[in-house]
Amino acid sequence: MGITYRRYKKLSLTIASHYEKRTNIRNNELRHIVKDLAQNSDTLTLEDLKTKNLTKSGKGTVENLWESKTKDWIKSKSFG
Repeated sequence: MGITYRRYKKLSLTIASHYEKRTNIRNNELRHIVKDLAQNSDTLTLEDLKTKNLTKSGKGTVENLWESKTKDWIKSKSFG
């Protein structure tokens, strides 16, 4: 037996209200943190980071990182 439309709508509203409650709690916590920072700090500095540029450098795999580290180590030891 499938779920009826009425039960589906009721569940959808319940889930939406839970998401809204979580969002409100998160936003309230952020407001408190910002208010605390503003009251207890002399100077605040913001930096506008472009996250797209940050992830470009992290595209290498762990194996590639390991290979580059070992090659650098071997070069620094200058065997031969």
